[in-house]
Amino acid sequence: MQDYLTALDTAPEPVPADRRVLAAIGPKMLRLAGDRAAGAIPYLVTPEFTAQARTALGDQPFLGPEMKAVLDTDQARARATARDYLTGYLTLPNYTNNLLRSGSPGRRRGAEPARGRGRELTSGRGPHKSGSYRFRGP
Repeated sequence: MQDYLTALDTAPEPVPADRRVLAAIGPKMLRLAGDRAAGAIPYLVTPEFTAQARTALGDQPFLGPEMKAVLDTDQARARATARDYLTGYLTLPNYTNNLLRSGSPGRRRGAEPARGRGRELTSGRGPHKSGSYRFRGP
């Protein structure tokens, strides 16, 4: 990846670091995202990962995490929906390793990488920050 970023930097029409973000879920890629890009757009991550990524990146780089949520009042059906969706991802070491690293509560169960129940999804830090989301409600 470092070679690729160097190629972008030295291309006849360079892509400036402030005009690119990296899909980073591992520690090395997060460091690169902070050092050689405008930030990171990690996919299929948890609030715990997001907090760790914000600490690793510092306050300035962009962090746009993509988190999954199932909105369903029936807990068994919600878990089944999550398991069906995650089945393919849980065979990929990059995602499973990241879930294990970030301390996901689903690391042992394999189907619940995030938790929370309620009716209202609110942002804890506002737009363009860490994207730490919490469920509120009954």
